[in-house]
Amino acid sequence: MTSPFSILPLTKEAPRATWTPPASFLEPSQPIERVQLRRKKYHRRSGNSEARERGLRFEERVQEHLSEAFPAKYIAEPELIYWTGKGPRNGFPDGVLELLDRLVVFEMKIQHMPEAWWQLRKHYQPVLEAYTSLPVQCVEIVKDFDLQMPFPEDEISYYELRDLDKLLVSDPHDFAVLWWPR
Repeated sequence: MTSPFSILPLTKEAPRATWTPPASFLEPSQPIERVQLRRKKYHRRSGNSEARERGLRFEERVQEHLSEAFPAKYIAEPELIYWTGKGPRNGFPDGVLELLDRLVVFEMKIQHMPEAWWQLRKHYQPVLEAYTSLPVQCVEIVKDFDLQMPFPEDEISYYELRDLDKLLVSDPHDFAVLWWPR
């Protein structure tokens, strides 16, 4: 592992691939006309495979921690409802943290993966930017981090769990990965 607080130039570590969205990805069409952020009670889903179940158990632990650490500011699994010229659509980020100087949107994954970037940067960030005038910071929370994993962004900020406070005052425009090895 690298130092606990660093920016990783991934192009030097891993070859860049030709980046095409995952088959299931549907980018919001522009312009986004209106956005609602709906709070709902967090409900742990069940997985249809052992791997999915492991991921959901990890997500549940992270959700509990963030909900306890930020009781009035953290929204677990909010529903984003937004309207475009094609009508209403929705999205379900794993979490949103409302701070005074930014919104932080989270995706939680067992393993660092490019799919999280597509969800965060290309789906949730544009929708949340239409919702607020604050910067929107994208954070992927992972249990396992493989530096060799090709990734769509040239540089990402990497933090360990103990550095969560540093992440929340870092440049909100950086894509961040928070390593959560618990």
